[in-house]
Amino acid sequence: MQKVLGGCKLCGKPMQTNRSPLIHRTCDACKDEQLRQSNRRLTVRRKAKRHAIKAALKPPQCQRCGKAIEGAHMLTPNGQWVRKFCGTRCRQAAFQARNVPGRRLRPDMLTSEQALETAKAVAQAERDKAP
Repeated sequence: MQKVLGGCKLCGKPMQTNRSPLIHRTCDACKDEQLRQSNRRLTVRRKAKRHAIKAALKPPQCQRCGKAIEGAHMLTPNGQWVRKFCGTRCRQAAFQARNVPGRRLRPDMLTSEQALETAKAVAQAERDKAP
């Protein structure tokens, strides 16, 4: 091990090396600080980009009733608003509207009412079969 001439090229701290002592090197603490600063700059750049995208988008509207959604502040990675409905009522109504048999991709699936009737019939058959 040899001493690096002049030490760390950023802070001047004395250093040891297995390589040529004439080549200025950077100590681990200075490398870590450089990485932190680089990450901070990257984070600030990404945040500014997100804010610019949000400013360019019109305020989110409820998919069911069309009212403006209060308190929406998050975007998905592809640049859309995370919140789709203004409240629980609209969300539940939209979910129930999706439970229409005509809109299903698999027509062989039962509706919730049909599934309940089938389950009751099976349970009744099991009870009648038991001694």
